[in-house]
Amino acid sequence: MRGSNKAVSRERRKELYEFQRLLGIRFRNLKILNTALSHKSYVNESEGELENYEKLEFLGDSFLGLVVSDYLYNQDIYLKEGTLARIKSYVVSESTLYRIGMDINIQKYLLLGKGEEKSGGRFRKALIGDCIEALIGAYYLDAGFSRARKLVVRLFAEEIETVEENRHVKDYKSILQEYAQKRYKVIPHYTVINTEGPDHKRTFYVKVLLKKRVFGPGIGDSKKQAEQNAASLALSELLTHRRLRDPNIEWTGKKRHYGIRPAQEGENRSRPVSRQGDASKKSQDVSKKRQDVSKKSRDVSKKRQDASKKGQDATKKSQDASQKSRGPSKKRWTSPPRATQYAGADKPSGRSTKPDRTDRGIKPRKPAPRRRTSEGDENKRER
Repeated sequence: MRGSNKAVSRERRKELYEFQRLLGIRFRNLKILNTALSHKSYVNESEGELENYEKLEFLGDSFLGLVVSDYLYNQDIYLKEGTLARIKSYVVSESTLYRIGMDINIQKYLLLGKGEEKSGGRFRKALIGDCIEALIGAYYLDAGFSRARKLVVRLFAEEIETVEENRHVKDYKSILQEYAQKRYKVIPHYTVINTEGPDHKRTFYVKVLLKKRVFGPGIGDSKKQAEQNAASLALSELLTHRRLRDPNIEWTGKKRHYGIRPAQEGENRSRPVSRQGDASKKSQDVSKKRQDVSKKSRDVSKKRQDASKKGQDATKKSQDASQKSRGPSKKRWTSPPRATQYAGADKPSGRSTKPDRTDRGIKPRKPAPRRRTSEGDENKRER
């Protein structure tokens, strides 16, 4: 595919120089760059021996996959093999290639046939994605591996970071299918219910059936896009209170930072540093509810204690009031305390410790009269 730059017209060379300046690269052979931007419809309508971009697209597709895989492998993050494969599939997908192509305005420099131009091929997603891969393959052949790798990293680094942070445009069909198989043990079924518009610009309406429930319709310019929109509508209804995440792009291991590299000094990166999963969020909600319940139980027990204290105070007041209404109570008679010492004299030795009756203020008793006995009584005693 080597040739001279003279094979390209003067006006076309100006356009290609402008495209290289905007992209920040330089081709030594402009013919290979012109081939990477030539659609087969233009080649079929033109005279002379020209080539389209299909072979370069094949080479660029393989080179892009290699560079992205190498870039993911050499990052300082811990990811499983399945997660790396899923990230790569998103990064090299048609949607990502289309966004990058529109960012660098590659559609402005494409060579298309008249029929393809009228049918809106200049802004067709698949065509722009193929041209991006052809451009990468052409630059690899012209400049070598190192410069082509730098170009790929510069164009795709932001997309890789977006996918790693789970902020990418997700494959809703895959997520819905995994969710349905895990939750309901069934597979969703998609049906085209209507099509509108001419053949070159059709609009498709697709509904999705999941366990006797119909969601949609999803609307799109292609059947695939309409199915994705229908799956997105189904997930939005099934997971209303949950954040929609791709379950296959999750972090593992102890090191958990989101991004392809840490932020440098003075760099303003307004991206979330960490995220919590649904399980940790649920556990936090449960612990918060438990704290609220324990607080309410403490308040109830405190109120009960205050009520019991008030009841005791009221009982005491009623007892005091009833005692006042009865009047003063009569004093019962009690005997005076016994004297422990003799008044005005020491305790005599050999006498009982009990005080005499006179000391207690009691008159002494008179001795009982002695009974006279008769002689008969005395005889009886003698016997």
